[in-house]
Amino acid sequence: MNLTLIASLISAVAAGLAGFGLAWRLQTATIDQMELEQANERISLQRAARATMERQQSAVVTAQNAAAERRRALAIVRRDGDAALVGLRDATAAAMRAASESLDACNRVVTTHGDILAECSSTLQKVAGDADQCISDTKTLIEAWPD
Repeated sequence: MNLTLIASLISAVAAGLAGFGLAWRLQTATIDQMELEQANERISLQRAARATMERQQSAVVTAQNAAAERRRALAIVRRDGDAALVGLRDATAAAMRAASESLDACNRVVTTHGDILAECSSTLQKVAGDADQCISDTKTLIEAWPD
């Protein structure tokens, strides 16, 4: 073989290797860029999912705190109602003892009990209306809550 041919072959092999190396680097850079974009997209989706989860957890915590506050308020109302009921029992017993003494006392007891019954009836109607509204609000919240 002559020296020119060998030099040409070496130059051709060197050029081929250089071209192959350049192509390999370009392909690697392209693949790295695509992987980076996919990783960034995954991170973005995870951030959005985490933000949604945090908003939902915040809504749950707020709802649970409100429910606890309602339970505390209802417990206070119930205690007050129980105390009022005990007082009413005592007053009724005293009124019944007094009613056994005279007709005027008996008429006062009947009138007082009639007034108490009317007040209780109106209060119970209001409570029933509030309960209906509560049920309606609950159904509305359940229907509006995201699935």
